Formats: sequence, structure tokens, C-alpha cells
Amino acid sequence: MDTFDENSDWMEYWRDRFPKVTTKMLDDFAKKYKNSKDEKEDLIAAYKKHNGNMDNIFEEVPCASPVEDDDRFRQILLDAIKNKEIKSYKTFTNGKNIAKFWC
Repeated sequence: MDTFDENSDWMEYWRDRFPKVTTKMLDDFAKKYKNSKDEKEDLIAAYKKHNGNMDNIFEEVPCASPVEDDDRFRQILLDAIKNKEIKSYKTFTNGKNIAKFWC
């Protein structure tokens, strides 16, 4: 459907341009995204934006799960702090985030 008029089917028009998002598409995206360079960049950006607050970080990073990703995220961030890529925030190093207790 390349053109439309007042009798056109708008759902068909938009579906033609933007395919329906499926569970498989979301799962495929998560598989590619997790442990990727993009995820690490998003994690570090969220860490900086939220001053190390893991609850807010988990809300910000796509596909993040406190239960599945807490230890991995903390290790990535600790390595980045050790390598002086990011600064250490007391909120993070004190470990008083609720996310820590979800696991």
C-alpha cells in the first residue's frame, strides 16, 4: 500500500510500514543485546545518570532483570571503577539498593 485516501485502511497502512512486534522479536533482541557493547554502554550511562542507584539502573537498562543480571552488572561496574572509567558512588558501593535483595 503506497498511497491512501479517505477510504484507506489505516491499520494496513501503518502495519505495512511498521511490522507487529512479537515475543520472538523481543527475545531475539534480548539475546543480541545482553552482554553486548551496547548493553555495557547503556549500563555505564545509567550508572552515571542515577549516581550508582541500582534500582534506577535496572529500570533504565533495556532487558535488565535484578534477579538475572545483578551480579553481572555489579561486576561490570566494579571493573569500570577499578579501571577508572567511572567514579565510585556511595549509593553503589554501600550496596543498600533494594535490587541487591531481590536476588
